[in-house]
Amino acid sequence: MRGADATAYPEGMSRKGTPKGTPRKGASRTCTLWNAWSSEWIKYWRTYTWFLVLLVPVVWGTLVGWYLAVRHTPGWSAVFTWVFEAWSELFLPMGAALLAGLAASYEAQAGNWSVLRARPVAPGLLYTSKLLTLQAHALISTALAAAAAAVAGFALRSPGPVPWQPLALAVLLPWVAALPILALQLWVATAKGL
Repeated sequence: MRGADATAYPEGMSRKGTPKGTPRKGASRTCTLWNAWSSEWIKYWRTYTWFLVLLVPVVWGTLVGWYLAVRHTPGWSAVFTWVFEAWSELFLPMGAALLAGLAASYEAQAGNWSVLRARPVAPGLLYTSKLLTLQAHALISTALAAAAAAVAGFALRSPGPVPWQPLALAVLLPWVAALPILALQLWVATAKGL
C-alpha cells in the first residue's frame, strides 16, 4: 500500500498539493524592517530600559522645578535653560551611551548574536532596527523632558504665555543632534557581536 500512496503524489509535492519546502500560509522567509523593529520593541518592553526612558526626564524636570522654586526665579527662560542645557549636554549623550550598551548587553547575555546571525537576516537590518529603537527612545525621553519643563513652568506660575514654538524646538533640535551620537555609540557597542 505504501507504494500506491507514494505514486498518488507527484515528485516533489506534499500531501496538500504544494511544492515541498514552501512556507505555510502567513509565514515569511524574509525579515522586513518592520518585523525587526517590532521585535526590538518587544525585547525592550520586557526590560528595565523603559524605566530609564520614562522616569529620568520626569525626575530631572521635577528637580529643576524644585530648584527654581527654592531660588525664586520663575520664568520660562529659566526653566528652559535649566532643563534643556543640562539635558542636551549631559543626559542625552550619557543616556544614548547607556541605552546602546544595554542593547548590546541584552543580546550578548541571551546569546542571541549567534541565533540572529544564523537566520537569513542581514546585519544592516539588525543594526537599523536597533538604531531606530534607540532613536525612538531618545525622542520619547526628550519629549518627556519638555513636558516636565512645561509642568515646572506652570507650577512656578511663570509669567506670560507658554512659548510653544521654543518648546517644540527644544525637543527636536537636541534629538536631531543626538542622532549621529546614537549611531556611533550603537556601532561601538555592537562591533563585536554584529
